[in-house]
Amino acid sequence: MDLEKTPMFVVFDADAYFNSRTDSTVKPPKKYSLNSAGIIDETMSKNSDYSYTVYTDLELLKVRLKQIFKKKIIPGQPTMKNGKPLPYFVYDSIEVNVDNVKHVKEVLTLLNKSGYQAVGKIEWLEQSEMQSKMIQTVLGGIGAVSLFVAAIGIANTMVMSIYERTKEIGVLKVLGCDMGSNISRIPSWLSLAALIFAALVGITAGIFPALKAMNMSPLAAIRNE
Repeated sequence: MDLEKTPMFVVFDADAYFNSRTDSTVKPPKKYSLNSAGIIDETMSKNSDYSYTVYTDLELLKVRLKQIFKKKIIPGQPTMKNGKPLPYFVYDSIEVNVDNVKHVKEVLTLLNKSGYQAVGKIEWLEQSEMQSKMIQTVLGGIGAVSLFVAAIGIANTMVMSIYERTKEIGVLKVLGCDMGSNISRIPSWLSLAALIFAALVGITAGIFPALKAMNMSPLAAIRNE
């Protein structure tokens, strides 16, 4: 089906429409045909708010609403004090799309200064980033304390090992033994290999989540709970 050429129907009493599908005694509301104004590119509409929205020409929709309801009250529109419908349309919200995420704060500031109550999803993202940073700080602090305690344990073990072998070391020195060849030590090549191995493991463990985050759609990330 070509959504740009195929007319689509719309109903203005959604409750009656869904009730008529389950209850045969409820009369279904009248359907009105409207031509779509366009569709959103699939790469943008996938897993986003655009996936559940049909776009049509606004002026055409106004004309159809006036033809259908005439002097009656249009659903969702406010009325005057005497109960009659207003001669113009009232919008309860406006959606503003910004070309770059870096300009969102600037646009929000301008809208708020103009007297509008502007709210953007960037604020939610900033709160999420702050929470993530707090969690990372707490976990980093726990890791640092754990590392410090582990270092103390290793140092204690080494010191106790020296104390336990004090007499043996004294005997070796009296005999004139080469202490460098008798006391165990970690070879330099083994230390270097351990550092390289740890770096490779860290890079491998971090690169795959990073690539997944880079390829994730911003809209899908925002909709994710």
